[in-house]
Amino acid sequence: MGNYKIVIEDLIHIYKGPVETVALRGIDLKIKNDESVCIVGKSGTGKSTLLHCLAGLLVPSSGKIFLDDEDITKYSINQLVALRRDKIGLVYQNFNLIDFLTVD
Repeated sequence: MGNYKIVIEDLIHIYKGPVETVALRGIDLKIKNDESVCIVGKSGTGKSTLLHCLAGLLVPSSGKIFLDDEDITKYSINQLVALRRDKIGLVYQNFNLIDFLTVD
């Protein structure tokens, strides 16, 4: 994969429940080492699901995610924790802060 920081191959994620929801269907993506990417789309199109899969927070139903030529879909929980600690920074849209605590 050489020149690529991230390679995604045929990524699929299905949320299971009373009704199955396909959030990602056959995503293929290559991001070069020196490249910046913006993921945009309407609400409900799978942007957050994709980012959660990339961060190792969500296990995809199928497909592969390579980060620095390593398939993170095969990582253990401890390896995913180390990945997030050492290589991935996340900024959430919803901060999930505790309402009654303030900075004051």
